Amino acid sequence: AASFLIFIPTTGDYITPALLGGPDGAMIGNLIQLQFGAVNNWPMGATLSIVLMLWIAALALVFLLVTRKVQVRPNRALQLYAVLFLIVLYVPVLFIPLFSFNDSIYVRFPLQGVTLKWYGELWTREPVWNALWNSVKVGLVVSVISTVLGVMAARAITRTRMRGKGA
Repeated sequence: AASFLIFIPTTGDYITPALLGGPDGAMIGNLIQLQFGAVNNWPMGATLSIVLMLWIAALALVFLLVTRKVQVRPNRALQLYAVLFLIVLYVPVLFIPLFSFNDSIYVRFPLQGVTLKWYGELWTREPVWNALWNSVKVGLVVSVISTVLGVMAARAITRTRMRGKGA
């Protein structure tokens, strides 16, 4: 199980873009990693991260609103664990918005100045649009294939008589 947790994200982060066409097949995650790592442009990496996190949060909110169910007895221990997990995971991420408003590309406190130029520059960069388009294409294809395979597997499981199925 641990190998799956290591190798599946690695495949998604590094092998998929290479299969899509080398450096021109970069995904949005690769572009964010490049900004933080090799280019050392923390404000642009932070800007990309914030825009991506807001988009994912909006999609998750829509999903929660559409699939809303009434739960009779909430599991308080699970809710507490989930809240603690999210706090530990996202408290360091709360510093990223600060870097996206920094006037300098170098990260140091106090910040050099406050600017929105990174957000304006985000929409004019062609590599960002190419990476976003590649991410959307891969996401759509994977969604369709996963849905078809999931439906076929669910039909097979429900229509096949298996030992221990009623247990």
